[in-house]
Amino acid sequence: MGDAKSMDWEIIEVPRIESCLVAIPEEIGANDLPQEGNLEHDYIDFTKGCYLGQEVMARIHAMGNVRRKAYPIRFTSSMVPSLPCPLLKDGKKVGILKSAIKGKDGYIGIAILHEKGFAVLADNQIEIAETKIRIKAL
Repeated sequence: MGDAKSMDWEIIEVPRIESCLVAIPEEIGANDLPQEGNLEHDYIDFTKGCYLGQEVMARIHAMGNVRRKAYPIRFTSSMVPSLPCPLLKDGKKVGILKSAIKGKDGYIGIAILHEKGFAVLADNQIEIAETKIRIKAL
């Protein structure tokens, strides 16, 4: 380990966020479904025998969707808001900003959006609570 060199954590975090690979438990935790973090393809075995929560996972798998989903986002600001923070559309909560890190052009992060926020994200209509900062899809 004498030759080990330190590295800047952003070298790993920026591509992780850009790929929408959620961090557990910071961005997806015990109160969230794996499908909300896009984890169902690589981290859920739908052929395994009995396990706790199997019926919920099978129902979501059969229905094909969840009401909340993780999205990589970006925004421009002089500072990061206190995290996690609500995301609003016309004053109503449509999601929560879970993480943010300095990127090339402002900040990037992971937001968990309710289905009401899916469409308006593309239209840049979602604001970080208590600010006028609008988020954009990454």
